[in-house]
Amino acid sequence: MHSLDTKSQFLELRAKGWSLSRIAQQIGVAKRTLVDWNAQHKLELETLRAFEEADAPTYAAIRREFVYWGDIETYFGGECVRSTGHGFCGMSRKRLLQILHARCRELGVELEFEREITDERELGSVDLVLAADGVSSTLRKKYEQHFKPTIGWGKCRFAWLGTDKPLKAFTFIFRESEHGLFAIHAYPFQAGLSTFIVECDEAVVVGYLDSVKLQFDVSNLMLVRGLNSVAIKGNFPREMFRFQRRNGFRVRPMMRSSPMATLRHPMIPDMQLNLRVLDVSIGGCALFLPNDVPALDAGVLMNGVIIDLDADTRIKTGLRLQHVTSLNPESGGVRLGCEMVTPGSDSLRALQRYIDQTQKRRRLLALD
Repeated sequence: MHSLDTKSQFLELRAKGWSLSRIAQQIGVAKRTLVDWNAQHKLELETLRAFEEADAPTYAAIRREFVYWGDIETYFGGECVRSTGHGFCGMSRKRLLQILHARCRELGVELEFEREITDERELGSVDLVLAADGVSSTLRKKYEQHFKPTIGWGKCRFAWLGTDKPLKAFTFIFRESEHGLFAIHAYPFQAGLSTFIVECDEAVVVGYLDSVKLQFDVSNLMLVRGLNSVAIKGNFPREMFRFQRRNGFRVRPMMRSSPMATLRHPMIPDMQLNLRVLDVSIGGCALFLPNDVPALDAGVLMNGVIIDLDADTRIKTGLRLQHVTSLNPESGGVRLGCEMVTPGSDSLRALQRYIDQTQKRRRLLALD
């Protein structure tokens, strides 16, 4: 078993262009082993060579800060399974930025921070622009027809943490609890410091009993497959929440009307959405979000929403997304349960009038 220092020395010599035979003689490792290491680290070696050719001092400073490890440890059911011989390296992002900043200053580059660029013409004549301002990048939005970005929203919830527990391997921990399965993905990035990511699934059941909405969390989920159907099995909930005011019933619009909510996508402000209203109550509504529209996360606030329920009823309000509910597979979308935020008094009166009239019409037509 070779030490990480030995493998680090191999990477450094290989990046400098040394042959495998010469390295084998230098560090005392069989050439056959070096062939395996070379294959395992092919991409890293190519990156390091290009980095060294571009700027050798920066390359050397970064290499000095690397931490190395070669094992993967997986913990489940009270046991640890260890896989060896992989070879990883990493470093602190903060330290990387410090190295790059210092090199820029050494070369006479002017650094400017906390200045927002809304138009690239503010930069004047430049050779290259690297826009790295996150999901709301101004330049990416401006040239999205050229870049054609895509955003994929997952359902996993995670917390990205740090710990002073010194890890010596890629560490994966799976722990079952009354709240479901928790997964931990952890690894070292600096001497005495490690990244510690905790992940879990989110599952919320929403149902309706007459005009009353019921919601509860489910845990210990298990997929049960039958001959003709698939079901999800979970523990019976310890608590259940009722989301319906006694004086404000939830109503579904009449079939002949097509109420719509017009708003801007909170994560993509340039995208206007026209979403169908599934039902409405005093203080809330449900909207239909098609599958081909970028997903929304629970808790997001949507301002400036206009809801046209019929020719005589227009509601202007903010909406806070409380939950996202899957519908049947043929529906082609999901249900967004929203709470109205600071609707005006005129809007509330119009909404109450619409609810009363819709209730009466549905009862007359025996729809409810």
